[in-house]
Amino acid sequence: MKTALYAGSFNPWHLGHTDILRKSLMVFDKVLVAVGKNPDKATFDYNLNMMMSDFAPEVKSGVVENHHFEFLLVDFIKELAVKGTKVDAVIRGLRSAKDLQFEQEQQYWNEDLGIEVPTIYFVSDRKLVHISSSYVRAVNRYEDAKKIKDKIAAGWPH
Repeated sequence: MKTALYAGSFNPWHLGHTDILRKSLMVFDKVLVAVGKNPDKATFDYNLNMMMSDFAPEVKSGVVENHHFEFLLVDFIKELAVKGTKVDAVIRGLRSAKDLQFEQEQQYWNEDLGIEVPTIYFVSDRKLVHISSSYVRAVNRYEDAKKIKDKIAAGWPH
């Protein structure tokens, strides 16, 4: 059984992530989706099961597993191995040449830190290349601000 690790901050999970996970499931028997804590990004409350609701049958059957980690990816892969889960590849998604450059540098760092499994890249569906967690967060902030403004205009909180 071939197992892949799809790790990221997924802050928040969006259709681009769903696309990459779907493609990963076409190649691997099992995909571990691991939310990592990125010290450079604001933390958020997440429920990965809810975010991946499109994959409920796969989660239920164990083909997709949810994980969380707060340390280096190499240490997480070693922790999984100690617990009996061998990771055969790390999954990364690409939207553009800019992403490729960033991911390639990250792969080299991971290799220098001791990750010995290959990194497999999946290219995003062309209809989704404009979607990023940063833009989703920005739209959500705007929508939240608009809701508050509308409530105030309607006389809220009175």
